[in-house]
Amino acid sequence: NWVLIHAFRREQGLILNRDSGLHNRTVEQLFNSPLRWSLRQSGAGAQRFLMERLSVLEMNADDLNSVNTALSEREAAASIAMGMTDIAPGVRAAATEYGLDFIPFGWESFDLAIPRQIWFRRLFQELITRLKSPACQQLADSLTGYDLSKSGELVWGDD
Repeated sequence: NWVLIHAFRREQGLILNRDSGLHNRTVEQLFNSPLRWSLRQSGAGAQRFLMERLSVLEMNADDLNSVNTALSEREAAASIAMGMTDIAPGVRAAATEYGLDFIPFGWESFDLAIPRQIWFRRLFQELITRLKSPACQQLADSLTGYDLSKSGELVWGDD
């Protein structure tokens, strides 16, 4: 009786100051440096992407010089823009919004698990229509790092 409906995807990676010259370093060099990190809270998508990348290098978050924990993508980007930190995991859209550099790690999918009967309701269909609208696509394009091309598609469930 449940379905999984695709909402959108967004690009995850590292946000860093454009003027710092850090974008010329490899990810491994960034991880093995005294940079001031703004990490995300446990369970955040950006933190998950960071932990996966660190595990490949047999590292963990304790190996980074963490100076604060940001509770949102925008808070992480703001801490870099204000010079409080040097680098943070986050989304491309937040880096774009604050005029910061971005090193991509991959894409995160936002899918909605809902009871099948909700899928056909007017309010849910209006949400999907809004996600597919030119205005929403224009906003996604201006922020960068969002993919709305499959919004509303059935990911899982009986057809």
